[in-house]
Amino acid sequence: MSSFGFYPQKEYVYWETPFSTYAYDEYSFEKAEEASHLNKRTYQIDAYNAHPDASYLVEPTDGVWLLAIDANVYVPNKELSGASNNASDFSGASIGYNNVLLQKTHLINWVKKVAAKAKEKGKVLIAFSHYPMVEFNDDASEEMKAFFGADKMQLHRVPKTDVAEVFADAGIQIHFGGHMHINDTGVRTSKNGNTLFNIQTPSLAAYAPGYKVLTILSKTDFDVETVIINKAKNFNSLFPLYEQEYTYLSETDSSAIWNKDILTTENYKDFTKFHLKELVRLRFLPSDWPKVFADSFLTTSGKDLLLKNSRSTELLNAHLLANNLTLEAFETWTGFDMVNDFYKLRSADQLAFADIGKNRLKAYQFICEELKDVTDEKLKLWLSIFEKSRKGAPSNHFRIDLEADTIKNITP
Repeated sequence: MSSFGFYPQKEYVYWETPFSTYAYDEYSFEKAEEASHLNKRTYQIDAYNAHPDASYLVEPTDGVWLLAIDANVYVPNKELSGASNNASDFSGASIGYNNVLLQKTHLINWVKKVAAKAKEKGKVLIAFSHYPMVEFNDDASEEMKAFFGADKMQLHRVPKTDVAEVFADAGIQIHFGGHMHINDTGVRTSKNGNTLFNIQTPSLAAYAPGYKVLTILSKTDFDVETVIINKAKNFNSLFPLYEQEYTYLSETDSSAIWNKDILTTENYKDFTKFHLKELVRLRFLPSDWPKVFADSFLTTSGKDLLLKNSRSTELLNAHLLANNLTLEAFETWTGFDMVNDFYKLRSADQLAFADIGKNRLKAYQFICEELKDVTDEKLKLWLSIFEKSRKGAPSNHFRIDLEADTIKNITP
């Protein structure tokens, strides 16, 4: 990765780290090269141990600053009495920015300086890192904790509100994150009135596979488009090995056997969609879902869900008529279909709309609104979570205006 920003290149206009000392006007490639050595890019975590920090700022072309933030933090698991090279003495970094606020305050100070300097010199500043800066569950994380449990659904990876507050006030306005393998946009405005747009980039290896293209229209206007990978050459080249695995699982009577029909998928996107459905069935439902709720909900049709929980049949029929719906529209799917579509929304956000379909989405919206006041607290929580997932911020093709602090759909 050395030639892609981690180390300075002769063609760059500018390059620095949180630890370099030269000024912008004094820059030279030789100075940057000297500052790029790993032993000059470390920070103390205690009296004995220092860790590397790979953060950098690069101006690859005149006027555009790309700020790469190394949010990996390895906190000691115990009090250390000396230098340690034992990896088990430190926790993993998967929690991301929550620990940056505890262990990497030097980054926050550096980001403030970079943002101020970018504004002073009229540079467009785009930040990115491995981890999200903003909650990525469409503001449903608290309901999800109540429904699933705080240790489920990767909720431990959700950044605290302080993270967005700190970095928005430090001057970050646009940040691209990864880590979660989901397509999402999170927007936060700090108490001081500073707005941060966190854009989660989808994975190429999971539903819905894709990447983002950022077009800088001006210093305050940005176009963000998500490109879906529908086809990939030789995506099925490993299918013969999966055939062998399926045969083995069949012979050993494994309870984790997957649906062999996935090997009939004709394109890469459909393969990832089928793969997600199998993850829901074999992993997510058994590990994350409340068993009593799942046992009753998954096999219930949408029609039975409405009839069982609506206050009166007369009112229900009137509401259906007002929304140009009939009960028959709710007969063709079950709770499992709704759960599977929830995971599509969770993974792909607006990119999942076409796969779910307008009619199904309309039916889900109706159920969430019709049953929002049910007495069953678990069902009430679930419907609230689903509805928030359906109504997230623009995440497909959208426009960001930093002057007005707005984000608008171009393609829903």
